[in-house]
Amino acid sequence: MFDIGFSELLIVAVVMLLVVGPERLPETVKTAAVWLRRAREMLSDAKETIKDEIGMDEISQDIHNENVLKELKQTQQKINQSLNSARSFEAETLDQLKQTISTPDTTETASDSEQLIKQKPNTPVADSDH
Repeated sequence: MFDIGFSELLIVAVVMLLVVGPERLPETVKTAAVWLRRAREMLSDAKETIKDEIGMDEISQDIHNENVLKELKQTQQKINQSLNSARSFEAETLDQLKQTISTPDTTETASDSEQLIKQKPNTPVADSDH
């Protein structure tokens, strides 16, 4: 708060010694310390009273809540973007599957299919209850 160095304090001490005298100096220093402590306490109490009167705690809490809301909205936007990209990927994949299913495979002819069916023996399904 005050930019007082050692040399300034030394000058104040010498002046006090000359003005008050060596006999009353300890008593004067004690009295000054008591008054300084009381002034600090009064200033601290005044700060607390002002803080309570204007509701600094409530204002701080409101600011904190607003920051949390902003973060939540940003997170919600990121989630929505991810969902939209996932939906578009899903739609593209479905379109590709539909195109694949709707276009016939020209590499396999009907005679090839008949030959595959003839090669596979008809095996009965084993009954798993036995």
